[in-house]
Amino acid sequence: MNRKPITKVSPTFEKEHSYEKRIYKYLNQHDTLLTLLNSTIFLQVPAKFNDPYDCFSGLITFEKYAENLALSKGINKPNGNVVNELFRNKIGISCFSKKFNNLLMWSHYADSHKGACIGFDLNVDSINSIKGACYKGAVKYVKKFEPIDYADNPEKIISNWLLTKAKDWKYEDEVRLICPKQNGVIEIETNMIKEVIFGSQADNGFKKSVHEIVDCKDYKLKFSTLKLKENKFKLE
Repeated sequence: MNRKPITKVSPTFEKEHSYEKRIYKYLNQHDTLLTLLNSTIFLQVPAKFNDPYDCFSGLITFEKYAENLALSKGINKPNGNVVNELFRNKIGISCFSKKFNNLLMWSHYADSHKGACIGFDLNVDSINSIKGACYKGAVKYVKKFEPIDYADNPEKIISNWLLTKAKDWKYEDEVRLICPKQNGVIEIETNMIKEVIFGSQADNGFKKSVHEIVDCKDYKLKFSTLKLKENKFKLE
């Protein structure tokens, strides 16, 4: 039987991968201003992720799916790797973290602490307000992995393929918003954005620009600025 990519997950998946607390996105100054000005989130396709093992083809196989597709459509069986690449260039993913004070994340994703970290509340109701079917899940970090055929258990495409990363990335404490049918910039409700945390090296001009945007929009935000803690490698 031919199976279509799933757009709704089961209660079991939601329980295993749920994370209902506030999540954070580290951004440079330019992307911070765009996010607040337009009330948007960017969904990247897996094919453009910086980790070659992220959404790695070895985590999931489409061989049976390709065979079923060929039988149902009366066509020659497409190559499973080709099907994989089609998915990798279509699905949209936005990456967040459970933490707002990670030194490495600030250095890598927020322009060396000059940018900001935006806090989002992405609960079930707010996610349902996004056009197109989307869902949220916490990433799991492993040392080894085994591929699972999509045709055997389509839901495993999420947990085993889109939410599995190497233990080297565990420091990111990542939570993902996954939208199977869209990628690129999407609009969100303003009430999904709850907080702006400025980096320890953020300049006053950037902070002023953020406040000017917020004053013109329907936001109710909490603002704070991180500082370097004395005698410890820690942000506070």
